[in-house]
Amino acid sequence: MTLHTINQPLVPLIAPTATTPTAAASDYATYITPENTSEKMVNDVSSQLETQCLFGELFDVTHSDGDLSTGTLMTDGYHGVLPTAALSGVADQTGLTAARTMSQTTTRYEPCNPLDTSVDSHSATHRVVVPQTIVTASPSVTSRAITSLFFGSCVTVLEHDSGCARVTINGEYGFLPDQAIAARQDTVDDWVCVAEQFMGRPYLWGGRSAAGIDCSALVQLALSRAGVQLPRNSSDQYRALVAADHRDPAELAARFGSAGARPGGQRQGGQRQGGLRQGGLQRGDLVFWAGHIGIMQDPGQLLHANAHHRCVATEPVQEARRRIKEHGGGDITGWSRPLPSG
Repeated sequence: MTLHTINQPLVPLIAPTATTPTAAASDYATYITPENTSEKMVNDVSSQLETQCLFGELFDVTHSDGDLSTGTLMTDGYHGVLPTAALSGVADQTGLTAARTMSQTTTRYEPCNPLDTSVDSHSATHRVVVPQTIVTASPSVTSRAITSLFFGSCVTVLEHDSGCARVTINGEYGFLPDQAIAARQDTVDDWVCVAEQFMGRPYLWGGRSAAGIDCSALVQLALSRAGVQLPRNSSDQYRALVAADHRDPAELAARFGSAGARPGGQRQGGQRQGGLRQGGLQRGDLVFWAGHIGIMQDPGQLLHANAHHRCVATEPVQEARRRIKEHGGGDITGWSRPLPSG
C-alpha cells in the first residue's frame, strides 16, 4: 500500500478501462479537454468520469506510469485513474489497514466516524463543512485568493487568527474562515440541512462537489457530516441501506400509494396525502429508484440532485416519482431510514 494525499481542490477519477498505460493516458487526455463541459457530461452516458477526489483525501496507488496513477480512493474504495501530479508524497500510514476501506460492493454501512485520522487523511485535523470556500493569503477579506476548497476537503489547522484558520496548501500558508471548517470528529444531528446547503448547485454525472454533484454524492457527503460512511454509488447505497422489508412491493405500495396520485391530494379521513401514507415518511428518509436516490425533507418533499432540473432541487416526491416512471426510470424500489429518528 502506497498512500498519497490529493493536493488539488478537485481531481477527476476516471474508469481504468484501458488495457495499456498509453491508452489510459489517451483516455484521460480526452476527458480533460475543454469541450468536456458539465452539460456534455450530463448528456454523454459513455463518459468515463467515475467520481472526484477532494483535497486532503488519501489515494492508495497500485500502479504509476509517469503522468498517470491507478489506485483506490480511501474514503469510499473507488478505483480509478488520475494524474500523478495531483498526488503529494507518501502519507503517514500508521494504523491504516486495508480492511477499513469501503469497496464499491459494500453491503453494509458504518454509523461511525468515517473520517478517523488513521483511515482517511493522516494528520488532517479539520474538514470543510460548507459547499465551497476560499483560501486566502491572509485573514483579510481583501487578500489574494489562493484556491477554493469544497465540502469534505481535509486540512490541518496550525492556528486560529482573526476569525480564520491558518492552514498549509501545498507548502503555502493560507487562511480559511473558521465557520467553513469543523474538527473531523464533529458531527451534526440534522444532516439533511447539510444537503440543503447544496440547493441549486449544478448536476454533474460523477460529480462530488458544489461545482457539480450527482444524486449519490449528495447523500454520501451530507451523511458523512452525521458520522455515517456510505459507498459512492446509489446501487451500492441501496444494497447497504435498504432492508428486505423496505423493498418489498407490497410494503412499498402501502407506504407510497399510487404513482398517479397528485401531490397535495388528500383522501377522506386524512389517511393519505399526495398518495403517501400520512406519517409513513419523515425528514432524513432516503427514497430509491433504479440508479437514483433522493432525500426526504419532510413527509412529502424530496431533495435530490437530478438531471431533469440539472441541479440540486426540491419537489413533491410523488411528482418526481411520476416523472421518473414516465421517462422509463421505473417506480420506487425501496426506502431507508439511515439514522434513528430523534
